[in-house]
Amino acid sequence: MIDKARSTAKANGVSWRPLPFLVGCDILAFDGKDILEFFGANLKPRENGEKACAELVALSKAFAQARPDILVMVIVGKPQLDESSGLLGRTLPPCGRCRGNMKYGYNLPPGTLIVLAPLEENGVREYLTLQDIWDKKGDKE
Repeated sequence: MIDKARSTAKANGVSWRPLPFLVGCDILAFDGKDILEFFGANLKPRENGEKACAELVALSKAFAQARPDILVMVIVGKPQLDESSGLLGRTLPPCGRCRGNMKYGYNLPPGTLIVLAPLEENGVREYLTLQDIWDKKGDKE
């Protein structure tokens, strides 16, 4: 799944930056009958333009098709400062907007497994639950 998320980011991500900031997401889900897979890449073609985060692109595809149970979400990208919490992690977790949408829009369970990995081959991987990420970033109810 990590390699698929990397491929999706590199093939489909759009970034205005000279050194592109690319993020990929791969979701495995269960619709009650089948295991399904959904992909997303970040899109931000202009510096001050709207962004579409890889996580929300993939979740939108999943929920448009099936409203499935999300089993695992893999997110790859280069770590950057979190706009909401001001924290810089070892990996790239979902941004504050994505975390809010996962919690309130898509109602993902707190125990949803999230795998965070670098865009390139080498680097730290983290295996967390969505609740772990909410707690680390100081997200409140």
